[in-house]
Amino acid sequence: MGCAPSASRSSTTSSTPEPDNNNQRFKQFDPNLLPDPKCGVRIRLSPTNSQVDEDGTGRPAKVDVLDAAEVGHAIIDDDEEMRLGKQMAEESPGDGKLGIMSSTAPPNHYKYFVLQGDPPFEDPEFPADNQALFFSERSEEELSHFSWKRPHELVESPEIFVNGTSRRDVLQGILGDCWLLSTCAALAKREDLLRRVIDPKQQLYGEGYTGIVRINIWRYGSWTPVYIDDRLPQKNGKYCFAHCQDPSEFWVALIEKAYAKLHGSYEAVEGGMPIEAMVDLTGGLAERYELSNQKHVKQLYKYLRKSFASQAFITCSRKGDWRRSHRAEKNGLVEGHAYTMTGLYRVSTKTHGRVSLVRIRNPWGDQNEWRGAWCDGSSQWEEVDDKVKSDMGLQYMKDGEFWIEFFQDFCREFEEVSICNLGPDFDLDGKVDNPTTIKLVYGEWIPGKSAGGCRNDLQLFAKNPQYLLTLYQGDHDSDEGNNPADPKCQIIISLLQEHRRSDRNRKVRMLQIGFCVYRAVEGGTRLQPSHFLYNYDCGNSGPYINYREVFARFELSVGSYVIIPATFEPNIASRFMMRIYTEKPMDLVEL
Repeated sequence: MGCAPSASRSSTTSSTPEPDNNNQRFKQFDPNLLPDPKCGVRIRLSPTNSQVDEDGTGRPAKVDVLDAAEVGHAIIDDDEEMRLGKQMAEESPGDGKLGIMSSTAPPNHYKYFVLQGDPPFEDPEFPADNQALFFSERSEEELSHFSWKRPHELVESPEIFVNGTSRRDVLQGILGDCWLLSTCAALAKREDLLRRVIDPKQQLYGEGYTGIVRINIWRYGSWTPVYIDDRLPQKNGKYCFAHCQDPSEFWVALIEKAYAKLHGSYEAVEGGMPIEAMVDLTGGLAERYELSNQKHVKQLYKYLRKSFASQAFITCSRKGDWRRSHRAEKNGLVEGHAYTMTGLYRVSTKTHGRVSLVRIRNPWGDQNEWRGAWCDGSSQWEEVDDKVKSDMGLQYMKDGEFWIEFFQDFCREFEEVSICNLGPDFDLDGKVDNPTTIKLVYGEWIPGKSAGGCRNDLQLFAKNPQYLLTLYQGDHDSDEGNNPADPKCQIIISLLQEHRRSDRNRKVRMLQIGFCVYRAVEGGTRLQPSHFLYNYDCGNSGPYINYREVFARFELSVGSYVIIPATFEPNIASRFMMRIYTEKPMDLVEL
C-alpha cells in the first residue's frame, strides 16, 4: 500500500512499483493445500500477513535453533511489552547488514564524529544526492527543484518530540508511503515505544549536536540501529516528504529517512504494507484480516474492540491500486490508500438503533475525508446525545480523521485490517498472552542443497530445512469440545524472510514463501519424498505469497511434528527466521 497526496500537490510515483499483493499472479498455490481431515488436529489459520523484498544472494551459514532465554530476546513482562536483550547478530547466520551498513554497531566514522564533535556529519553510505531521492531516471529540470537542509537550518530550536507524540503529528508528503506513516500514527499513542525507535534526547542543534541520528528498527530478530545524518529533502524550499504538523518537530521525517536508507532511496519506500512497518517499529506479531470474508466480520469487530482496549496498533487499507491514485474520489476516500484506525464506538440512535462506528485517519492530514453517512457534520450526528459525542472526542476539523459505519460502509470501501500486538494472542481476546516457550530459528535456503521450493517437485521439496517440533502438554483452557484423551496445544508460527536493500536502479521484490506442518515419523528423522506422496500436511501458512512474513495459528494434538519452510520456486538463495510461540513447554531441533 502506498499513495501520495492529491494532485494539487506535486507527486512522485515509482516507474517500477511494488507489486499489488492481492494480484493472483503473485500468489502461488501448490498441491495438497488442504490438511488431512483424519489428521486429528484442529487448525485456525490467520488471514495472510506482512510483505517485502526478494532477489539477493544467500551466503552459506550454519542453521541455529535458539531459545529466547538463550539470546535474551522476546520476553513478555507484566506490562505486556517485548523487551529485547542483547543483539543477536553473532548468533544469526545473517550478516546483520540488512543491506545498509557494515555492521549493527556504529562504523568508525560514526564514532569519530560523535566523539570529536566535528562539523555536522555527512553520511557517506547515504549521501544527500539525487540517487538518495530516486532510483528511476528523472530530468535535470525536475531534480533542480530539490535541496537538502538540516533541522536547525529550517527552525531555530528543532526537537525530535515536541510536547509528546500524537497521531496528528504525522503528515504525508509527496511520497507514496502511507503504509509507513499510517503505522507511525498508530504508534504515536505509545510514546514509550516510539522512544525505543528514536531517542528524543538526540540533539538537533546546540551543545552535543553532531548531525548523526540513530533510528532503531526491528529486523530479522533484533533491534538494528540505522545511522543517518539529519539532512532532509526540500522541494522549492519547502517540506516535500513526510513531516510533523509542528515545524519544530522532526521524528516523522527522520524515521522516513531511515527507511529511505534501508531501502536504497526515498522512491524505493513507495508501495508497501502497514503490517510490515508495524513489526519493524514494535518487534511484535501482526495479522492481516481480509474484509471480503463476510462470515468473519462480526467476529473481527469484537476483536477490534478488545484490541483497542489492550492498546494494539491497527491500520486499514482501501481497495484499489495505489499507483493510479493521487486524489480522493467523490466519497472522500483514496483508492489503494493506507489509513490508521484510531477508535471504535457504538452509538444509539432513534432511527437506526445501535450503530457500530470506527474512527479512521488519513495520513495526508487534510480535508480528504469520508463524505458519506456519519462523516463530519452529517445529519446522523443530530440523533446522538451531546455527552456521547463529547466522550467520543467528535470534532469537525478537516484534519483527515473521520467516523464511518463499520459493517456496511467500512467493509464495502476498505479491503483489509492489520492488527499488531506486542506478543502472541493465542485466544484472540485482544490481550497479549504470556507464552511459556518462544523459539527462534535462523536458517538459509541454499541452491542445490536446501532450497527445494514447494511441493510441485517432492524430491526437491524434501531438501528444504526441516525442524522437529515436540509438544508435550495440552492447554488447560483450550476451546470447549476438546477430547480429554486428545488434548490440544495452541501454537503460533511465523516465517520471515530477510530484508534486502533495493538496488540503485530498481526496486527489489520479495520471494514467495510459506511453510507446512507434518506429523513426524517414528524416530523423529527427516521426512523423505515418499512421505509427502502418501501423507497430507496437518496445516500450512496458506498459498505461497510474496510477503516478508507469513503467519499462522494452530491447535495441534500433543506429539511430534515437522515444520518445513520453503520458497515457491526451487534453488533460490535467501535466509529466513521463524518464531514459534506456545503456552506450554515444547522442544524444537533441526533435522
